[in-house]
Amino acid sequence: DSNEPIATHNLSRWNDIINQLKDIQGTTQDLLAHLKVTTKPMCLFVLDYVGLSTNYDDIYEFISEQTKIKRLAVDRIPATGEIVMFTREEIMAQPSTLKDFDCRKAPVQRSI
Repeated sequence: DSNEPIATHNLSRWNDIINQLKDIQGTTQDLLAHLKVTTKPMCLFVLDYVGLSTNYDDIYEFISEQTKIKRLAVDRIPATGEIVMFTREEIMAQPSTLKDFDCRKAPVQRSI
């Protein structure tokens, strides 16, 4: 659920479903585990604004805790034809740049 804190996404209640999916590269919990051990800077790429969370305070807290995330990219290509990029510095200096994540009004139509 995009309203729950990022740190609790994909906990055990979803394991049975996730294990049945094909071409998946891990869960949010796998990402969190990777962030704990990586030494390289990362760009977190999400599909649309709801792909990470609709609570921009939670996103701010997540980015501030995960110091390896240097950029946050939002794929808006299906809706607007663009990718929106945020730098860690922008987010830390001005958390209101994340206000577009508070967007869960209606689903984005992805096909005709």
